[in-house]
Amino acid sequence: MLMRHALLCAVFSLVATSAHAATIFDNFGPGDSYDVSDSDVTGPADLAYSFVVSGSGGDFDLDQVVLALDSVSAPENANLSLADDASGSPGTVLTSFPTIGVLNPAPGDIFTVSPDSPTTLLAGQTYWLILSPPFGVEIGWGNNNTTGVIVPAAFRLNDASAWSPFSSAAAFRVEGTEIVVPEPATAFQLALGLVALGIGGRPGWRSRQASRSRG
Repeated sequence: MLMRHALLCAVFSLVATSAHAATIFDNFGPGDSYDVSDSDVTGPADLAYSFVVSGSGGDFDLDQVVLALDSVSAPENANLSLADDASGSPGTVLTSFPTIGVLNPAPGDIFTVSPDSPTTLLAGQTYWLILSPPFGVEIGWGNNNTTGVIVPAAFRLNDASAWSPFSSAAAFRVEGTEIVVPEPATAFQLALGLVALGIGGRPGWRSRQASRSRG
């Protein structure tokens, strides 16, 4: 029983080291600061901002997005989605997020939202966050014009129109759990542990061991 418990602990330890939380992209200033006097306003348009998956070279499971929003005509709702890249513009929508209730005008608030469905972000790939308010509602996306990185952005007047490019220092952060593929030696140890658990957990194996010790 003690051996089985030790094997379980060893296996869980190997699995636990295979992933860890990380920041994929961050365009906020220190302490999540941003320029409260400047924002990109949706008006009748959808806004989209791109980011590239960085890190130590692995893929990520998307955990959450943090962004700065305000509403000219608060309170209003805004919809956020994530799309892949299609030749420098937003492409196919991969997941959506819960509706964001923007309650305050500028300087607004910082919101944290998690995806509605599990989503994997591939290393080195470009993705787009798309902000889509109801038609005619003006939602502002705060900028970080002091320390932020200028990223490719785009807007469109309605769902059917083409995206038009521009550049922005939109303040947002993308967080995820890095998917680390175990080293061959680690994978081998994990396999051995699972095999040992399978053998040690069979009643027949334990009874034979007991018979041999008595004989």
